[in-house]
Amino acid sequence: MRRRVTTYLVLLMGIALMSPAKTASTDYQGIDVSWYQKKIDWRATARDKKVTFVYVKATEGGRLQDGNYRYNVENARRHGVKVGSYHFLRPETPVKQQFDNFKARVKKHEQDLIPVIDIEDVPELGVYWKPQQARDYLSDFAQLVQKHYGCRPMIYTSNKFFVDYLGRAFADYPLFIARYGTAEPAPQNGAKWVLWQFTRDGRVDGIDHVVDLSRFNKGCGLHSIAFHKGSGGKHRGKKHAAHAGKKHHKKETAGKNVTKHKAEKKCKSEKARHKAAQVKKKVQKETKQKSKNRHGKRGKK
Repeated sequence: MRRRVTTYLVLLMGIALMSPAKTASTDYQGIDVSWYQKKIDWRATARDKKVTFVYVKATEGGRLQDGNYRYNVENARRHGVKVGSYHFLRPETPVKQQFDNFKARVKKHEQDLIPVIDIEDVPELGVYWKPQQARDYLSDFAQLVQKHYGCRPMIYTSNKFFVDYLGRAFADYPLFIARYGTAEPAPQNGAKWVLWQFTRDGRVDGIDHVVDLSRFNKGCGLHSIAFHKGSGGKHRGKKHAAHAGKKHHKKETAGKNVTKHKAEKKCKSEKARHKAAQVKKKVQKETKQKSKNRHGKRGKK
């Protein structure tokens, strides 16, 4: 995902000019882009049925924000391409500062795909990770993503970086593995990749520069990386409203039941009092009659 310094870019552009209009491989499902691809004609790009999704660079480190992010997100979605966002993690900046940068740029309601954390060594930029630092930074950033966006992020890195630096600790995360060539990713440690970035020299209509191409692992698809807006999105709003409605209905029903119970209890109480009064009246009548009878007998004597 991360493009290198100027000399490296010039080399790539030179290769691109000698390349055919399309990449040699036609088996791809998505791309990822950044400022490097300049202004993309998303209407033309969206006509390529193989471009079902795009990951757009949003931020890097604690302050850098990709200048083409807003344009790419809005226009890709407008033309029917599913959109996700990624952050390029750097080792020299505190995690919280980097996440705040990402959060300020990436809005939940604009995401179709789960966020991606890009972590890799980039010698040309002086980006070198130590194994423990890489694991700590990645774990902390992933937790912040999960808390704010309500989903686990996908991890983008090279096959070698994952094996040497990350391994078992991140084996259960969705993985986006870069491994250029024909050999599929083999991240080991029980990990299974979802996306494979197999070339950085792809050619797609609407994009004047080379672009990264990716394909899904067998059994995976857009459903594997779909963002369900589980934390503050429209989906949650509907779900929350439905839940609130059910809760109100239960409360209302419970209230009615209580009222009904009180009414029944009151009715039973009144019946009991009425019955008791009748019994008392009957006893008093019988007592009075017996008293009369006794007095009558005495008078005859």
